[in-house]
Amino acid sequence: MSPEVGTFVRRRQYAVSGYTDSAIAERLGMSLRSVTNHVRWAADFFGGRSRAQRACLRAQGGYLEQG
Repeated sequence: MSPEVGTFVRRRQYAVSGYTDSAIAERLGMSLRSVTNHVRWAADFFGGRSRAQRACLRAQGGYLEQG
């Protein structure tokens, strides 16, 4: 798995585990803006009103499984 894909997977896992954007940024050594933009993109893509609801939608679509 490339470093970029690994970071994407970890961001996704942290987001659905309830971490805040700032906690995700700190854990991954990324800027808060980058994480916030990713979470916003995921919200637009998957829909849902909350992180919990988006996590459920991702799980139903098979997006939480690691490949």
